[in-house]
Amino acid sequence: MNFDGADTIILLSRESTGMDIRSRDAGALLIATLALVATGSPARAGFAYTVVDLGVAGSNSYANAINNNGQVVGGTDSPTSNGFYQAALFSGGTVTNLGTLGGSGSNASAINASGQIVGQGDQANLDSHGFSTTSKGGPATDLGTLQPGPGQTYSSANAINNAGVIVGSTNTSTFGIGHAFIQNFGGAMRDLSTMGLDSTQSSQAFGINNNGVIVGTTFIAGMSQTHAFVLDHGALSYLGDTNFASFAIGINDSGQVIGMTYTAKTPYQAFLYDPTSSKYTILGTLGGSGSAAYAINKSGVVVGDSDLSNGSHVPYVYQNGMMTDLNSLIAPGSNFAMLNDASGINDAGVIVGYGTRKDGTYGAYELIPQATVPEPGSLLLVGIGGLVTLGYTWRSRRRAA
Repeated sequence: MNFDGADTIILLSRESTGMDIRSRDAGALLIATLALVATGSPARAGFAYTVVDLGVAGSNSYANAINNNGQVVGGTDSPTSNGFYQAALFSGGTVTNLGTLGGSGSNASAINASGQIVGQGDQANLDSHGFSTTSKGGPATDLGTLQPGPGQTYSSANAINNAGVIVGSTNTSTFGIGHAFIQNFGGAMRDLSTMGLDSTQSSQAFGINNNGVIVGTTFIAGMSQTHAFVLDHGALSYLGDTNFASFAIGINDSGQVIGMTYTAKTPYQAFLYDPTSSKYTILGTLGGSGSAAYAINKSGVVVGDSDLSNGSHVPYVYQNGMMTDLNSLIAPGSNFAMLNDASGINDAGVIVGYGTRKDGTYGAYELIPQATVPEPGSLLLVGIGGLVTLGYTWRSRRRAA
């Protein structure tokens, strides 16, 4: 097994037979010390980006995910939303409000190649359920919960692959226990504890690739921490050191997994796991104490957020072993004063997130790669540490106030 990065974690694998699992509304995350040194031979080429503001002037919006057709989902406020964010589709220069499940707010988490969209929406009774809809419009479909009835107040649809298979989490009839679920688009919700996860433990599913491999987090029997898992058609593996809490957030079709983990020395840090080499890499930070990884494309390019030494956080792109602040890679002339978050990337390398506009409002953005930028042959980068917080659903982390 090979290791890389400032800190490394050992991979522990287990066959399925129902190990333990955990529930989905995670809390605080982030990262720690990083030192990256590249000397001698020419360094890798980075990318310069043109920034496109996807939102409506004067309104606030954010982007969570982008498909390979360039369709983007996230959320936006509006004159009729009473200050709440509601799920939105950004496509072809227009913003479509996807509505709610009868309540005030909603969030669109993911979109697949066919334009099928999933997320979470409030109901009139203040319950919050996962939903599905399509880019062609129409009312959102309430996905319900695993065991409908009194007290079954929560579910969230977090990811969908190109076959229309949805994963997420829901509460159950057992108080304090939530389970990861899987569901075909338009089909019935099924409990992942019947497919390899431990039914006595809480679990949450955050990602699924086009091969049907699922990632998420779970509690393990006898341990107090929730832990990153990979569920490959019934075969269950845990990533990293099970003595520390961790979350697996995304997976590409090559099986590369990204997420966040504690280490013995630091708070949460972003990680990248490559099954081909069994390498588990801590990605480090941009000078602060924490970082988080939210999306990965087919080339293994990762995007997320990192703390700076002053306590603020910025979006990054991680490729060829290097983490770079996206604010340093954007072309001039943007109406954004600062990019705050990067939460999605497609296979063309187009990145989405949200930033602070020069007028003080928040806007969903799209970063379009324009040209390679040669880098010096010798480079020293040192990161120190930071902190990132995740809340609500993973895909709706940093909501603008």
